[in-house]
Amino acid sequence: MWGTNDSSANHGECLQDTGSDANMVIEYNVFRDTITNGDLVFVDPSPGTHSNFKFIGNTIWCTSSSGCRHNDGIVACINSSQTCTGFIVAQNTVINCSVACGLNSTNAGSYTWVNNLYYNSSVSYTLNGSSFTCSNNSYVKSGTPGSCANDVNANSSPPLPFANWNSGSAALTTTAALASENADWNSRTTTSLDPLHDAAGNVFTTDRGAYQFGGATGPGTPTNLVATPH
Repeated sequence: MWGTNDSSANHGECLQDTGSDANMVIEYNVFRDTITNGDLVFVDPSPGTHSNFKFIGNTIWCTSSSGCRHNDGIVACINSSQTCTGFIVAQNTVINCSVACGLNSTNAGSYTWVNNLYYNSSVSYTLNGSSFTCSNNSYVKSGTPGSCANDVNANSSPPLPFANWNSGSAALTTTAALASENADWNSRTTTSLDPLHDAAGNVFTTDRGAYQFGGATGPGTPTNLVATPH
């Protein structure tokens, strides 16, 4: 999804939802150069409860850090009419996201945030009483929002960790494995929440973000996908 635009006359959400629904999966997409309230946004007009959504393995990137923004969050469950529970945000890569690149939840919901990789992005979490379970996220040149188990905040000029991020693949390069850079690209948590394959179809063994280091860099079709009705 490329180039959405938000203004006072237009809400430029990449994906917008309202009403009530459950068990949706948004995975292995590229959101590029967007000016938006968020990538996955739940808003008025219809009151609703949304449950058990998964936002997994996506790449969110901007050509330059001043060229795009999120007003509310990568995931935004906003307005008093909307409640989100059982949400999983895992194994995503976020590059050059200048504003609100985390979560905004108006009502108390429940969210799990694991194995995500941020680079040169501004990350914030507005919870308003929500349950927030998180671990193994890397924040590289992205301030110090990480305070969960095995989170990494690396701000002292770490190397660009991507081999060719401006192609939209965000595949990891060799520098991403350097422990001396204080950027923990490994120690990925392995739970039933995570996909078995990265966005190019490589089997995950380590690493955070949408791509496994050392795998194919192009788009692929992960083999663990099972078609289910939504």
